[in-house]
Amino acid sequence: MAVVVNPGLDRSGNITAVPMNRFNNDEVINQRVTNDAEVRAQSHKIDNSQTGNENITGNEQAAKVRAERTEQEKMRMLLGFTTSTNAAEDLVSGLWRCASDVMQDLTNSN
Repeated sequence: MAVVVNPGLDRSGNITAVPMNRFNNDEVINQRVTNDAEVRAQSHKIDNSQTGNENITGNEQAAKVRAERTEQEKMRMLLGFTTSTNAAEDLVSGLWRCASDVMQDLTNSN
């Protein structure tokens, strides 16, 4: 099994490495999107106390995403839950970084 290491940002804005494999990919994508949103909120001086350390999606939405059968369906569902253009752009950017092969499949299927 190959392990890919993708760079990311921690809460202080420092670059970190996140080991990726097929078993922790969903969790890492969700964590990376949450961390990226927190870093952006801090850099733009936005009050992010509502999300804190919690995931961007609620438990019900996360369960719906996990219930989808394919990675492509999960990504479409997650994108459907975004509520702003910036959040959607951050999500798509994070998905390209974390799951570029699946994003390529999505782009080719349209």
